[in-house]
Amino acid sequence: MPETSTTHGSDSNSVSSPHPQLLVASLVTTAFVILTLLLARSGRDTHPASTARLPNVPSSTAPTLALISISNRTPTSSSRGAPTYDLLKLEPHRPLFHFTPPKMWMNDPNGMFKLDAVYHLYYQHHPNSTNWGPMHWGHATSRDLVHWTHHPIALAPDSLGYIFSGSTVVDAYNTAGRGAGTIVAFFTHHDHKTRNESQSVAYSADGGFTFEKFEGNPVISNPGLRAFRDPKVSWDSGTAQWVMVVGGGYHVRFYGSKNTRDWRLLSTFGESLSTPGAVWECPDMIAFAAPANHSAAPRHALLVSVSKGGPNGGSGTRYFLGTWNGTTFSLPPTHPAPPLWLDHGRDNYAGATFTTTPHPPAGGSASALFIAWMANRIYAKSLPTAPWRSSMTAPRELFLDTRGRLAARLPEDFLAAAFGAPAALPGGEGSVVVGLLECE
Repeated sequence: MPETSTTHGSDSNSVSSPHPQLLVASLVTTAFVILTLLLARSGRDTHPASTARLPNVPSSTAPTLALISISNRTPTSSSRGAPTYDLLKLEPHRPLFHFTPPKMWMNDPNGMFKLDAVYHLYYQHHPNSTNWGPMHWGHATSRDLVHWTHHPIALAPDSLGYIFSGSTVVDAYNTAGRGAGTIVAFFTHHDHKTRNESQSVAYSADGGFTFEKFEGNPVISNPGLRAFRDPKVSWDSGTAQWVMVVGGGYHVRFYGSKNTRDWRLLSTFGESLSTPGAVWECPDMIAFAAPANHSAAPRHALLVSVSKGGPNGGSGTRYFLGTWNGTTFSLPPTHPAPPLWLDHGRDNYAGATFTTTPHPPAGGSASALFIAWMANRIYAKSLPTAPWRSSMTAPRELFLDTRGRLAARLPEDFLAAAFGAPAALPGGEGSVVVGLLECE
């Protein structure tokens, strides 16, 4: 994603301080959390049915405020039990359950996948400043989505430009000829001098820790668009090919490939559905299985992040529910009038889903694991944190409910790590259910 300043003209919004109402809401939320923690520590739970608990922090040295500012850094012990914390080194704005880089700037999540019970999260990263700059792919891994191990930078700028957002796949079928199980990364090369953007590929033979860039990059040249970025790739079992959806300014473009290197344009979508000045970025197409009580074919959700015009100002994430026939994404006649918003808060942007299986089911998945950048392009550069800036949203599982609506819940791995066990909170079935806007 490009810089969050006016240097990109109509592609972005100007940066300003957070809105006063947002600050008030934050204070109210913080007060509620503190009250909840105090009640829980005294044995008076505000949700009698809840079995949730906080990580084990010594009460003699842990003031209440510290409980909501403990870093999500890797536990100091090698066990997967409750982490130990150095309370003297707490950073007052470091989130407890939201991923943050150890230091410097971060924005979009990139290339997320799960393999052998390990979650891999890459992210847009400037390693030399707390402001946006030459983009790299930072890298971290986790077994529970709460405790993260940080690794060396996975992809760095080169002669073709900065490394903008993208995705990864597990090449289980050896379509690229690099060996079955190769991790393939797709990303945008951004030439900061000419603004040219093109799509490139890199391969990892060690499970995603180091990558070798393809010597023939870029694999898709710019078709004459100012904004042409953020490829998301998935396997389409119906046509036995890789399908890439990439932002094309005020629409998205679909490409197909048999080998991860040679791509052909399949179709475009959204030209008549965009808002002037609101660039479409970080698209993601998810194949969902039809709910159990529906006989309909699998439905596809298309997510797009828009640079402005969000439901509460600034950037936001739109979605569409339609069908994919191997070439074209289309909406049914009954689709509600757009825009539909994935989240009505101000801090959900540039999100994407994890690749969680090398062999996606032909009938679609029951759910998709999603993480977004927890910021807004209006004020992302003004967040008062140091030595890092920005965090990710809590992970959420997107799914279609029994009425065919897009909805979300917190994943069990995350709940178990954050609270000790899947929390029996309102929503049932051991999950916290967060309803999203209906799409029937």
